Amino acid sequence: MLLSLRDRLREKFNLSVAEVDGQDLWQKAVLGLACVANDGRYVNQVCAQALNLVPSVPHAEIVQLRVELL
Repeated sequence: MLLSLRDRLREKFNLSVAEVDGQDLWQKAVLGLACVANDGRYVNQVCAQALNLVPSVPHAEIVQLRVELL
């Protein structure tokens, strides 16, 4: 399931996706996503669309979300 979600986010939204924590925990994963652009509105739009994809993956749930724009 995690690989499927990671691959779908990469392919559909051209995001960099990595499992950044929780590797030693069963049934939990922490994913980090990165989107690079020169327009903050575009980044927000892509990230919002990516987050809307998560509930369509069986057994996937967003428990916590943190967004940083640099």
